[in-house]
Amino acid sequence: MYITYIMRRILLAALAVAILLPGCTSGGESRALRDDASRQARDFVMDIVNENYVRALTQGTDGLKADLTVRDLQWMWLETQMQAGSFNSISGTYTNFEAGNYTCVLTADHRNRTVFWTLTYKEDGETVKLDSVDVRAVYKPEARVAPPEGIVQENVVVGEASGYPLNGRLTLPRNIGEGARLPAVVLVHNHGPWDMDASVFDNKPFRDIAYHLAANGIAVLRYDKITYRYPDELKDVYGNRITAELETVYDAAYARLLLAGDERIDQDRVFVLGHGLGGSLAPLICALYGYNGWISMAGSPRNLVELAIDTQMYAAERDGRGRAYRDNLRSEHEAAAELFLALVEMSFEEIDEICIFDISGYYLKSLIENAPEEFLELNYPALVLQGTNDFEVFFDRDFELYQQFLTENDNAEFRLYRGVNHMLMWSTMERPDIRDYRPAATVEKTVLDDIAEWINKN
Repeated sequence: MYITYIMRRILLAALAVAILLPGCTSGGESRALRDDASRQARDFVMDIVNENYVRALTQGTDGLKADLTVRDLQWMWLETQMQAGSFNSISGTYTNFEAGNYTCVLTADHRNRTVFWTLTYKEDGETVKLDSVDVRAVYKPEARVAPPEGIVQENVVVGEASGYPLNGRLTLPRNIGEGARLPAVVLVHNHGPWDMDASVFDNKPFRDIAYHLAANGIAVLRYDKITYRYPDELKDVYGNRITAELETVYDAAYARLLLAGDERIDQDRVFVLGHGLGGSLAPLICALYGYNGWISMAGSPRNLVELAIDTQMYAAERDGRGRAYRDNLRSEHEAAAELFLALVEMSFEEIDEICIFDISGYYLKSLIENAPEEFLELNYPALVLQGTNDFEVFFDRDFELYQQFLTENDNAEFRLYRGVNHMLMWSTMERPDIRDYRPAATVEKTVLDDIAEWINKN
């Protein structure tokens, strides 16, 4: 549940002073400067793509250079690739002039998403200087890829009547015996915007799961997440009042409803598999919406604020931050924890402006009001999976807490995988960060085999 997966926007805008330039009136547009801004914008993006961050930053004004470091650019690009996948090409450039500034919007095509770069240049004599940078990865229709032999995929729509229909895929074994009924599993995402494959860099863990399970006689339903498909629409309608139910739970309910009408599915063997926060919510989804068991893949019984605190402290230690930095971080964490506890007594109307670690108070309140851990007491079949190299959820806390919560559940099983990260892929870093997800990888076969075996025996 890596809270900073949601793209940070770096907006460092400054008011430009109108300068009298040759060939234009005061405050007027210069064709030469417009062309210069367009050229510099393309050069900037290509420098970032080629990881030449120092040269990219030479375009900046003194103010930009003071506020935006080479490390900032590096992490901006890493986070962009994590969401959008590898870069293909720049597919369009548009430049606009307003109030002495030239704003260039570049459209870049990536493997998983479309990326918009918005670069603002201010006049500086006979040239222009880069004054602000904004990057945003947005929805792109899922490319159709032929599945492996022996597997078929059907395009479906999840929540067709909800007002926010989501593209989905039902993956099945090609040959289903006459009258046979398949067990099925619905895949539920982590917190944040994700496509149906849960794409991270160029890796697609949900697709890995779907293909492997279908090859083992299990139907798998996956779909684009609502916050990936409709981010602007949700912001316009709900603002900061998006809840965990709206982001995750309701669409898992619609997915179960879709499978309920499929005669090929054994309705007594439909399971929910959640990753990250989806894993945390899996017991709730299972109990409330007609599932027959649940799987938590790198989930946690703890709340998001506790997880964010642990993640930040881990990062501080990993990056060798000094004592003063860590002491200050602890003070911030104490204040955040106190504010989180205060949410319990607040009404929804009182928390409109509250935000803790980039998560709205409204969202956190929705989790408090319907705490997922309360559903752990129910005796559903359960499978808890986690890797030891997970830096977003911690096996020595979260995995062990699941074991404590589920002590009385004879139908609960636990699998801990050495050297495996939050995506249940092999880890390549001793002290991992998001770069651990960058190398080409798939979900570990042992993990996939364990999921298939568990479903087929329940």
